[in-house]
Amino acid sequence: MDDRQVWMLIGGSLLLVAVIGAVGFFVGRETDSEAEPQAPSEITIDLGEGGSVDATDADAASASAGGRGATEDNGGGGAAGTGSGGGSAAPSAWDSPGHEVVGVDRKVAILDKPGGRTVRHVGRRTEFGGPRVMWVVERRGDWLGVLAPELGNGRIGWLRNDPRRLRFGVTPYSIDVDLSDRLVKLSRGGRVIRRVVVSVGRFGSNTPAGRFAVTDVIERGLDPVYGCCAIALSARQPNLPAGWIGGDRIAIHGWAGSVGDSASGGCLRASNGDVRWLTRHIQLGAPVFVRA
Repeated sequence: MDDRQVWMLIGGSLLLVAVIGAVGFFVGRETDSEAEPQAPSEITIDLGEGGSVDATDADAASASAGGRGATEDNGGGGAAGTGSGGGSAAPSAWDSPGHEVVGVDRKVAILDKPGGRTVRHVGRRTEFGGPRVMWVVERRGDWLGVLAPELGNGRIGWLRNDPRRLRFGVTPYSIDVDLSDRLVKLSRGGRVIRRVVVSVGRFGSNTPAGRFAVTDVIERGLDPVYGCCAIALSARQPNLPAGWIGGDRIAIHGWAGSVGDSASGGCLRASNGDVRWLTRHIQLGAPVFVRA
């Protein structure tokens, strides 16, 4: 074999190695993309019958982010506000009719009163991984009064009006809950568009009354006992059932059995079909009025 043949053989071998390496790279990428993902950690989201409602961080984020934040979805009457610096002027997004809401872009301090003491810091995501959107129930100059599950039932927290950290929008939706009639009504623009029969909290663990807001919408990852999906509220259960080891958040969630009784640990249980319909229409931050 002459030198020319030797060099051709060496060159061909090197080319073959390079081709094999390239093919291995792309096959590896394809294999990686189809590999079984690691399961995210489970989290408790609300209170119901038989145990806590569990979902994954990824599922909660995906479900909550799916076009339900009024500050991100102009189709439902919401509009995003932008700007810099604080100020008492109402953002242009609030010129539209509806319930005023704010979405958190960066960590903010929640105060006990305008200009008062900081009671909590909250970030752009809820504890379930979804975008944080809060109902603005009151305004005082540069300060916005909001509801948040971290504050407890019946308590208003105060945020500084700072467009560098907040986004502004409106939602036309609201939910009214009549515990006596065991009925949930979804309204849009003040007009009732859906009535849903629900089960309520049993004696001793009654569903708390008051004004709250929708914090998360979860459509996947639930324990089957909680049906298809859940709408988490800012409400908390102050009277946990004896021996309860789950969370204390209240939600409207699906149920495979009969509804219309007083049997839950505080949550509002509705048929899977009704809750699925609600999850596809409600927006984050929407007010929820629970009346005894």
